[in-house]
Amino acid sequence: MAAGAATLAEQQPAVRDGYRAWKAREDRCLELYFPDLPANVLAAARDAQKSYDPLISNLKDQWTYLGHDLNPSGIASLKPDADKLNQSATVLFKKIDDGMKTANDYITSLRSQKPATDD
Repeated sequence: MAAGAATLAEQQPAVRDGYRAWKAREDRCLELYFPDLPANVLAAARDAQKSYDPLISNLKDQWTYLGHDLNPSGIASLKPDADKLNQSATVLFKKIDDGMKTANDYITSLRSQKPATDD
């Protein structure tokens, strides 16, 4: 290893802190970029996000497993987990649809408001 190069163990705390800071900003993106969104629109988006993160994590776990055991018995062993993932995905898609409806209703309400005039 080159002189002055940090080992992986030495880098991990900085990487972890950087990830936490990035995640905190990501969690606030809607509020930062769209500060005037009503609470119900933000809540709908957050509700979908809470279902999205675990679903993607579980999918990644299955991909990793199949990367090590890609054969008919490995695929068959994931059937119960796949059924649960399908149920989770159905719930997530419903939450996304509900969130989109909430956002579209908000946009429609903006269109129906008459702008203020100086007259």
